Amino acid sequence: MTALGGIAVAKAPKTSLRPVTREHVYPVALPALAPEQSLRPKPRPARIERVGEKMSRAASTAAAVPAAKSTSKRATTDVTQTAMASGRDVAENGTTTRRKRNKRLPEGMSYLCKSRNIIGTAHAPVPGKLAGCGIKSGAIKVYQVSDVSLSTPAVMTCDTAFALQRWVDEGVADAVKHFGGGVAKLKVAAGYSCRTRNNRKGAKISEHGKGKAIDISAIYTKSGEEISVLNDWGKGSKGRMLREMHRSACGPFGTVLGPNADRHHRDHFHFDVARHRGGPYCR
Repeated sequence: MTALGGIAVAKAPKTSLRPVTREHVYPVALPALAPEQSLRPKPRPARIERVGEKMSRAASTAAAVPAAKSTSKRATTDVTQTAMASGRDVAENGTTTRRKRNKRLPEGMSYLCKSRNIIGTAHAPVPGKLAGCGIKSGAIKVYQVSDVSLSTPAVMTCDTAFALQRWVDEGVADAVKHFGGGVAKLKVAAGYSCRTRNNRKGAKISEHGKGKAIDISAIYTKSGEEISVLNDWGKGSKGRMLREMHRSACGPFGTVLGPNADRHHRDHFHFDVARHRGGPYCR
């Protein structure tokens, strides 16, 4: 440092003096030993073959599952359509649906007409008091169809029972729906009866005298509500239900008569399985 006229002047060095790292505090970095290329594990040949086999099996299974589901769906559809067309139970390999297997029969009752939807007892041949009356073979006494009981057991043929069951399933249940908890019972006005049509002297034998007809005067719901042909026809919601039931019976039965047909049917529906040249006769 030099003093010029009382002022001190510092003599700066020619180069800047930077601090030097102390190796005992900050050690010298070690040289990098990483390889030039990344080393990845290589699968063993035997494992590659096993993985390939598993992937192949998985692909085959995935392709087979949709085909199996499609085949099962088609089979189920075919069985359902057959059941709806015939109105009868469809059994496959001697078995039926679980719902029907679990159904308990009332004491003394049996399944009739090879159907689990028609319950009652077999009946002896019915002799006719008039010419043209009677059921020579295949007579049954029906107590229940499709979980809906009959107020009075009715003697009829299997064809009549099938038509009744179809009407209950496709007509009555759809008309009533959930009203009163659903359908519980049918009030039977007449089943087998050896007589002429409308009890007129000299008239033809009624279908009732052949076991091919049944008369229904009312429907009861599970809550006890009555839907009466005499009291409710043409009146309010119950009247609409009855009209729908009347309409839906035309097809399952060959003859359908109601309050608008004539005075003889103002209090009941008449159903029979007679066949007419022009198709079902419904009034």
